[in-house]
Amino acid sequence: MSAGVRVGVIGMGNVGPAIASSLRAAGARIVGVSARSAAARDRADAMLPGVPLLTEDEVGRQAEILFLAVPDGQIQAVTEHLVASGGIRPGMVVAHLSGAVGLDPLAAASAIGAIPLALHPAMTFSGTSLDVRRLQGCPIAYTSSELARPVALALIEYLGGVPLRLDEADRPRYHAGLAHAANHLVTLLVQAQDVLESAGVDGPGEAMRPLVEAAVERALTEGIDGLTGPVVRGDDATVNAHIASLEADPELRDVARTYRSLVQATRVALKGDSAEPLVLHTREQLRRALEDDPRPTSLVMTMGALHAGHLSLVKLVARSGHKVVVTIFVNPEQFGEGEDFDSYPRTLEEDVAALAEVGVDIVYAPPVSEVYPHPSRIHITPGPASTTLEGALRPGHFAGVLQVVGKMMNLIRPRVAVFGQKDAQQFVNIRQMVEDLDLPLELVQAPIVRDEDGLALSSRNAYLSDQEKVQALALNRALELGREVLDGGGSGEEAVTKIADHLAASPGVEAQYVALAAADSFEVAALWTGGSSSLGVENLTVLQPGSEAYLLVAAQVGPARLIDNVTVRVKADD
Repeated sequence: MSAGVRVGVIGMGNVGPAIASSLRAAGARIVGVSARSAAARDRADAMLPGVPLLTEDEVGRQAEILFLAVPDGQIQAVTEHLVASGGIRPGMVVAHLSGAVGLDPLAAASAIGAIPLALHPAMTFSGTSLDVRRLQGCPIAYTSSELARPVALALIEYLGGVPLRLDEADRPRYHAGLAHAANHLVTLLVQAQDVLESAGVDGPGEAMRPLVEAAVERALTEGIDGLTGPVVRGDDATVNAHIASLEADPELRDVARTYRSLVQATRVALKGDSAEPLVLHTREQLRRALEDDPRPTSLVMTMGALHAGHLSLVKLVARSGHKVVVTIFVNPEQFGEGEDFDSYPRTLEEDVAALAEVGVDIVYAPPVSEVYPHPSRIHITPGPASTTLEGALRPGHFAGVLQVVGKMMNLIRPRVAVFGQKDAQQFVNIRQMVEDLDLPLELVQAPIVRDEDGLALSSRNAYLSDQEKVQALALNRALELGREVLDGGGSGEEAVTKIADHLAASPGVEAQYVALAAADSFEVAALWTGGSSSLGVENLTVLQPGSEAYLLVAAQVGPARLIDNVTVRVKADD
């Protein structure tokens, strides 16, 4: 540094004295420092003997290079004050020492032609002379204009640091990484000492020192490959025993929450983007896991046997900042007598592996006894949208659906819940329940996912042979023919008849009903049942021009009963 260059430092907390001492040792003339508290003045006297204690304005007026060693939230206000008072002038260098912010708080200095710098030594300061030695070789992040870069590099060299260039937009993330390591490591180690002390260990800090120092060294040199312990071994029994032991002591329950969260974070770090979700089977496990992760929740409810359609729901709802919870539960209350409850495919292991690939955080897969520990005494009664079509063919089905959906929503309290369009009548009933019961969540209806030939994906497709899957393509083709009728100005009755005729001519397909129903109320506007039943439809409704509706079909194909639909817009009158 040029001999006698005039440097001033505003702020004598833990950082300012070390910066001033290091620059004085490099040949700078420290013209003055400012200190607001008695403790700060004592630090200045101890580390900078002979350096004048001045007001902030006086320090600025005498300096060529000014360091603002003040809290992050004060940088802008101090800068603006000094610009107004003449303490910051055109051509002088003004540097702050915050890691989290860049040049923006120095905008007032930049506006008058001063040279702004953001410097941050990546270390913890103690406010003692030890800090001067620790600055030697310390990484110092800097943000500057290209023209000011030589100035920043020179100052870092005089401080004895190693330059680390950082873009303005990256400073908050950079600082978060350092704070996460330094600050939260302290919290973790203090909690660990509390646990050891509760186990009767004298001097817990010294007892854990060799292990901790070795772990830190391996983490810094090997990354996640340096990890040891029960999580990396897949020893869930030991992990669960640890958690149970911590939760048994009321004074260590906060530690138990930290432990559970870090177990999940460690599993994610070990397995990367395809980390297995946390698989839970009881309400208590679910409650604790939700408490440990305070992010808002996105919920996808399934009965398992997952396919690409289910995974598309997860992808749709996996919003930034949300944790994703998927339920897997074959609900007995929505299966009628003679339906396929016992034979419904159950493939939990494969489902969890598939969910790991799309970033699910929690899978809740309870047994029936956990969801229904006793026969339900209170029931959610669905409205008129449950009485026709599927509701008429499957009495009690929608009551069972709403019962389990209501229970899961109460347990999980999602911000967002997503359901597929293929079960359109189910979605309308759920939406009406959410509206009528004032449930505080957003419902999202995801479009139907089809294979490349147009067959709607369904867990029940697993029942079909290859030939039957080809035959089942008739459902979607018929719906498209019906949509063409409506788009061409035809009536709902004409569209339904067109669909029914196509299905009647399709081998291997036994149509049960074809309908046109309002998207908001599910009131039926046109219906074909082959004359066998009204399916609960007493009177047909008239759809308003421009309103949205569903064209729907249900049919038996081989051993599987399949449903499908498309959305249509009722044409306005010319």
